[in-house]
Formats: sequence, C-alpha cells, structure tokens
Amino acid sequence: MLLLLTACGGNSKDSDVLLNVTKGDTFEITLEAHGGTAYVWDYRIAPNSGIDYVKMEFVPTNSDPEIIGGGTLVYQFKAVTVGDYDIRFQCQIPHTNSLLETKQYKITVVK
Repeated sequence: MLLLLTACGGNSKDSDVLLNVTKGDTFEITLEAHGGTAYVWDYRIAPNSGIDYVKMEFVPTNSDPEIIGGGTLVYQFKAVTVGDYDIRFQCQIPHTNSLLETKQYKITVVK
C-alpha cells in the first residue's frame, strides 16, 4: 500500500501532520519545490528509526522542458518497525540561517 501526504504552502512553521502507516508499507510526502531560488528542502529523521528513506523525485509543474520553474518534490519512505517517529523537513538556503519554512510529520507505524 502507498499512502500520500501533500504539504504545499509557504510560510508554514512547524505544522504537525499525523499519519498511521502499516509496517511494510511505503508512504510519500509531497512538498512544494521552490524552483528558481536558492531554497532547498532537507529532512531529518532519527538514525536507526523505524522508517527508511527510499527515494526523492522532482515533478515539474510544467511539462515543457523549455520552462524552468517550480514543481513538487515527492519523498518516499518505508515503514519498517512498529513505533512512533518524527520526520522534520526544513526549507532553507544551504549553509545559512535563511529558513523559509518547516514541516513536521508524526508517523505511527502499526502492525
């Protein structure tokens, strides 16, 4: 089973999104890409948590390859161990304190 979460919107700080996921399932978190800017998303999840990163994919808003701009970032994770976990995303300019927005996801992995 694949579950989808979307978080698009600017200037949101520390919003909590709750999600229950069955052990063994994959789930996606979709975030707005800030194309044409220096801002990028980065995520933090505790080492040895019960959630594994699978992949990230950029999906452009416009399918015309001549147009450079926004889109979405689709992060895929897999629930591997029963328990409660947090995934925190930060959108900022790398190596600076220029934080644009944060998103917090509370994931509960069930049997």
